[in-house]
Amino acid sequence: MRWIVATIWIGVACSAGQERPPAPGTVQATWLERLHLANAYILSTNYEAATPVLRALIQEADRPGPERERLPLLWNQLALADFGMGRYLDSERCFERALAAVRDASADAAMVFQVLNGMMLLDLQTMRFDRAERVSARISGLLSRESAVNPADLAQYHANLAALDVARRRYREAEELLVPAIGQAERFLGPDDPAVLRLLEEYGADKLVQGKWKEAIPCFERTLQTARRTNGPEHPGTARQLDNLAIAYRLAGRVAEAESLARQAASIFERKLGPDHPYVADALQEQAASLRKMKRGGEARALERRARLIRTKGARDNLLGGTVEVGELTLRKKGD
Repeated sequence: MRWIVATIWIGVACSAGQERPPAPGTVQATWLERLHLANAYILSTNYEAATPVLRALIQEADRPGPERERLPLLWNQLALADFGMGRYLDSERCFERALAAVRDASADAAMVFQVLNGMMLLDLQTMRFDRAERVSARISGLLSRESAVNPADLAQYHANLAALDVARRRYREAEELLVPAIGQAERFLGPDDPAVLRLLEEYGADKLVQGKWKEAIPCFERTLQTARRTNGPEHPGTARQLDNLAIAYRLAGRVAEAESLARQAASIFERKLGPDHPYVADALQEQAASLRKMKRGGEARALERRARLIRTKGARDNLLGGTVEVGELTLRKKGD
């Protein structure tokens, strides 16, 4: 089950770093314009283009001067870009550099919160749940001191925490967290905000792993509609919703529809993120699961073989642990 939607979350997480580009004509203006450009690349999931811009900005900021205080933000943005490309080891290193820069720059608690939130997401993505628990405890400590955290970042933390609860099979705790969090986020951010979308996904996932398809499917249908409306039909975030709904449909017995959705998701991921991205493997694996239900084993085996090759290449090149995501093993046990 792929309900950690990195592409959506990344867009929210980097929004705090976006400045309106000032009028050109000064060195400072040029620096800010490049920062804005890097953030725009991340929001559009053009992570390859964002990376060299961010590295150049980091090199310039990593010396005495007024831009040095921006190092935590820059390292955090680079971590998010690497995350989006499936470069989880690079992402972890950048998050660690962001935390080190936070201490050096005496950054405010809101920036610390963002970095830790990203680290928790990475731990969830790579199924390191004990680490995620420890990072969550650190975030909780920040909240207990009544730090100023914006509603979008808080909603993303609640989504991370719910994902951890589901991974630990604490389904009641996840629902008790998500129901008020969704209501609060909708009031402060609006029903179509990416943070609301992420919370709804976690709610659907909580229902799905318990076998409550009738409650999960409308949730994922809503997230797909929202993603298409806000991101467009070809965005990786929309593809994640296609894949989520494909899982729900397959487990509910709607296998032909599920196969079609997973095929669309795989195609979008490949065009937008590249043929070797872990998300391509996820969607191919889901498509294969539906094909097996349809007694099309030959086609399923070909897709499964390709998914294994993508994951093997990723593990060899730059991945932490496995790429099976939160709850997927639970779902396979129940549904397959």
